[in-house]
Amino acid sequence: VLMASQNVQGSSEAKREEALEWMRRRDLLAFCQQETWETGSEDLLNDGFLFIRHNARVAPRGTRGKRGLTIILSPEGVRAWEAADKTIKRYGPDGDERVMAIVVVVDKGRRRVRMSIINAYAPDSSYPPSAHKAFLSQLSHALRDARGCGLTLVATDANDTLGRRQSDEDTICGPFGTEPPSKRADALRSFLTMKELCTATSFFTSRQYATWWHPATRRPFQPDHWLVPRAQLSRVVVARVSSEGLDSDHAAVLLRVRAVGRLHHHRRRTRAAAAASPPTFIDCATVAEPAQRDGFAVAYALAA
Repeated sequence: VLMASQNVQGSSEAKREEALEWMRRRDLLAFCQQETWETGSEDLLNDGFLFIRHNARVAPRGTRGKRGLTIILSPEGVRAWEAADKTIKRYGPDGDERVMAIVVVVDKGRRRVRMSIINAYAPDSSYPPSAHKAFLSQLSHALRDARGCGLTLVATDANDTLGRRQSDEDTICGPFGTEPPSKRADALRSFLTMKELCTATSFFTSRQYATWWHPATRRPFQPDHWLVPRAQLSRVVVARVSSEGLDSDHAAVLLRVRAVGRLHHHRRRTRAAAAASPPTFIDCATVAEPAQRDGFAVAYALAA
């Protein structure tokens, strides 16, 4: 299944129609949006597509709505959501709506899997540490609620660039991405390490990794991510920044996953088969150098 995530920098009727057209063209199951700037959390139905929203009840006096989250489901996504008993979770008090989640059931033939899709928008650097702590608490609650699902995916504008793999012990990032990490990325990295999550795009080669450019300096940053459990990274077929998406100062990020299917399948070999084709072994000395080791890790993730 293919999904997308983007900070859309405000929603409008024109942007909603643009989103539906893009979803039809790319056959997206779900489109997670951050910063919709809307009010009210009523679900909206449009030509078979469902807008599941998480916003403040009213806008602050004299201003438009702030923050705001939406998950748009395609008609196929709506059926998958209905198969999961229309599960919706909205986290945070009114005025601090930063995390939401839904559950869908993906059915391929005789195999089914419950998949949790979490949509999250982190505070930027202008907020105090208490706001960042509250956000991570909401996200932690959503991850805890997703434990019963076979696959968990987190779409987020984290307002932090995580960079690339920093050491052999780094389980969060692969060898690709925008450098350097944000000054406050350590707190998010610690959280992701504790939750055993990684950023999917850092394990795939791409022509572009930046998703936002500073308006004054034009310096590239990568605050937008798809986070997946490290143990389920082999389900990811591709994760990359898209050249499409809605009109916004943030680029969209695509994620394609094998929602259904075993992570690894090993056939039992008979003695005759083993004798005819003896197993091959990897010479660990050939991947001792960091560059070769990173290349091997990426090739293994793609082939798994």
